[in-house]
Amino acid sequence: MTASPAAADDHGEQRVQRATFILRMWREPVNAGRAEWRGTVEHVQSGERRAVPDATGAAALVAGWLHELEESAGPKPS
Repeated sequence: MTASPAAADDHGEQRVQRATFILRMWREPVNAGRAEWRGTVEHVQSGERRAVPDATGAAALVAGWLHELEESAGPKPS
């Protein structure tokens, strides 16, 4: 996944780096009338999409992607 760099606005000020995600969740039958949440998370800027087993997995995936984006953005301005 690649980071979209924080760009400067018309006044030379740094704009906030943004990441947009689409979360899709649904109930999927597993057995004997039981259903579990399943889903996908898509990072809009890169188009990368991954399956997740539940809402906790979705949150962990987004947190990991944000960490990767932060690391690839380089040092923070002081």
